[in-house]
Amino acid sequence: MPVLYRLCLGLLAVPAFAGAQSSTVEHFDCLINPAVSGLVSCLPPEDHSSLEYQWDMGDGTVYTSDESHPHIYHTYSQPGEYTVTLTVNRHEVAATTQSVLSIPEPLEEDASSQLAGGDFR
Repeated sequence: MPVLYRLCLGLLAVPAFAGAQSSTVEHFDCLINPAVSGLVSCLPPEDHSSLEYQWDMGDGTVYTSDESHPHIYHTYSQPGEYTVTLTVNRHEVAATTQSVLSIPEPLEEDASSQLAGGDFR
């Protein structure tokens, strides 16, 4: 059975802007797939009520997603540590939070194909 590393970010309080109410953003998850070198899927807070999510993956790549397709997939070309920044825009309120992902070295070819096929023990 494949093992996915899970990164959870804590609650983020969003300050009130003029004319806007205060809001709180739940945690988001980034899952690192060990069977595919550098592949990450990121999911925003479960409420999906934001109008836009902007994901800065820390390697120069920026994605925008919305409430109809809130998740993103990204493949890092090199192992290492990357700071992922999520900006959540909800009407006139925006909040930004960051966390560091540690992308591991690629698995050996044999181990990677075993893991992808579900045969890794």
